[in-house]
Amino acid sequence: DQENANLTAARFSEEASRANIAEQRGNKRPQATISASAGKLGPLSPYDRHNLQTDVTAQITLTQPIFQAGTISSRIRQAQDQNNAAQAALDGERRQALQDVVLAWSQLSAARVAVVAGRRQVEAAQITFAGMQREEQYGLRSTTDVLNAEQELASAQLTLLSSRYSEYVARAS
Repeated sequence: DQENANLTAARFSEEASRANIAEQRGNKRPQATISASAGKLGPLSPYDRHNLQTDVTAQITLTQPIFQAGTISSRIRQAQDQNNAAQAALDGERRQALQDVVLAWSQLSAARVAVVAGRRQVEAAQITFAGMQREEQYGLRSTTDVLNAEQELASAQLTLLSSRYSEYVARAS
C-alpha cells in the first residue's frame, strides 16, 4: 500500500482537493491584514543627541465579501466535485493495487507448480533417456529412439528453465 506509487499519488491528489475545499470556504470569511512599522530618526537638533524622534505605525485592514453573485458558492461546489472525483480515483487505485497483488500471487503460485512439474518431467526424461541408451546397447532400440529421448530431455530442461524464470519474475511482482 505504501510502496505503490500510483496509490500514493492518488492519495496526495485527494488530500490536495480536500484542502482546496477548505480554501474556497475560507473565501467566505472575513480576512484581516495587519501591518506595523517602527523607526527612529536621528536627533532633532545637532546639539542635542538625546532627543530622538520615534515613529510607530500600525494598520489593521478587515475585508469581508458582501456580494459575490454566487461565485464563492460555485467555487466551493466545484472544489467538492473535484474532491469527489479524486476520492473515486483513489478508490480505483486501491482496487487496482489489490487486483495487481492478487494477480501476482496467482502467477507466483502457478509458476511454483510449473517448476515442480518441470522437475518431475526432467527426472522422467532422464530416466527414459538412460533406459533408451541401455536398450540401444543391447540392440533393442535404434539410434533414432535414443536421439528422440535425448531431444525430449533437452526440451524438458528448457521448460524447467522457463518455469524457473517465470517464478523469479512472479516473485519480483
